[in-house]
Amino acid sequence: MESFNFAASRQSPGLQMKARDPINFLAEAESCDITDDHGDNFTRQVLFQGVSKPITQQVQEYSGAAIDFHSPSTKTRVMNTLSFDESDRMVLTYTFIGGIPGYKPTLERIRELVKEGSVQLN
Repeated sequence: MESFNFAASRQSPGLQMKARDPINFLAEAESCDITDDHGDNFTRQVLFQGVSKPITQQVQEYSGAAIDFHSPSTKTRVMNTLSFDESDRMVLTYTFIGGIPGYKPTLERIRELVKEGSVQLN
């Protein structure tokens, strides 16, 4: 039986463009420099608004169907994955590992609300 990767066969150059030039996709990105390039595996320095120093991200592309952005200094990883729904429309799914920048982790926020008395646990 032959193996076939359907998502990879329908790769998107837009996702690859986002990885290499995030300024057109992320309003918070002020600049981006590719510092080490090995094709589908590269390192970029991204300067985000409100941050004094660029963040180093190690980027791995998977056939234009998924991209992994790993930021060692912030211990975060963001995956962008393309798939198709039952109507054959392209869907982009984001997976955040290590937290979503700018958002408090849910458990931490729930604990704060309990201390404030806004949430009562039974």
